[in-house]
Amino acid sequence: MNKLACRVCNTTAKNPKVIAKDYFLGTKKEYEYERCINCGSLFLLEIPSDLQELYKNYYSFSSYNPVSFFRRWMYMNIVKSRLVLGKLCALFLNKQDDLPIKSLGPINLTPQTRILDVGCGSGSLLSLLHEMGFKNGLGIDPFLECDKILPNGLELKKAEFFDIEEKFDVIMFHHVFEHFPNIKEPLNHVHNLLTDNGVCIIRMPDVDSFSYMRYKENWFSIHAPFHTALPSRKGMEQMTHDSGLVIEKLVGEQLIDFFFYSMAHELGVADYEQHGNRKYFEKYGNKKIPPLHIKNERRNAKQRLKQVKRHNLCDWSIYYLRKNTTDEISLKQHKIRPRT
Repeated sequence: MNKLACRVCNTTAKNPKVIAKDYFLGTKKEYEYERCINCGSLFLLEIPSDLQELYKNYYSFSSYNPVSFFRRWMYMNIVKSRLVLGKLCALFLNKQDDLPIKSLGPINLTPQTRILDVGCGSGSLLSLLHEMGFKNGLGIDPFLECDKILPNGLELKKAEFFDIEEKFDVIMFHHVFEHFPNIKEPLNHVHNLLTDNGVCIIRMPDVDSFSYMRYKENWFSIHAPFHTALPSRKGMEQMTHDSGLVIEKLVGEQLIDFFFYSMAHELGVADYEQHGNRKYFEKYGNKKIPPLHIKNERRNAKQRLKQVKRHNLCDWSIYYLRKNTTDEISLKQHKIRPRT
């Protein structure tokens, strides 16, 4: 059997194996990953043949729940880059559902901004932005049943990312990028679709995080088998450079909930089992202590939260990418064709 090359850096080597279980759907079926000894990325060895069937129960297709007026007001302050007020609002927003909006703060959206949401699911994020006055958006997802026009006029297409040819000012991958079987190809297409001053936002798990170091195969963000590759920071730098893009900014995302999700997996408890921590937090919030844990664990998690944020070792990271115009100018001057 031929050795599978790393999906991120293409290195073929004898890598350490990581056997991760499906704790999201709760089947606890084992899937084999490898950690690349060259770039440090984690990648799935064999993509399941029934993956499309598994996506039918995926959470991104849940219905959109409108947010309260006060929460939307805080979101507006963040998205419209009202610096002081926006930062104050962001401090009060500590739920997982708040994170996509918070990630949009640095890019200064306008009503004219053309937005593409890749892997949009039911279109919840774009619907929220539409309510806030940002109506120039398109959502695509290959796992939609069909093309849709929502009651608010928002268009969702059943399409692959590579089918899209229009230009966009903002291209968003909210925990979608790591689902691509060939994770290097999307970045080349991002370069083709971005306007000259456009920005690509990629939010995804960070394999260089404290939690991966601590929990290894029980880290909740491996999310087997849905995540086919989790690039390391080194891997992302290499892929973006090869695609003619540059990482403008890297920001960590961490909630106290994330530690408890991994703790439950370490105990062999799936997310939505009777005492699953994800199920508990979604029902009661993260202010209470889940049944499988004690006060000391919550206190330690709060201390760890501050520590990983301080040292940028968060479970998730946001990559802000732009076209590498310096390299493109240099290539034109030397009449060298850029790599694709």
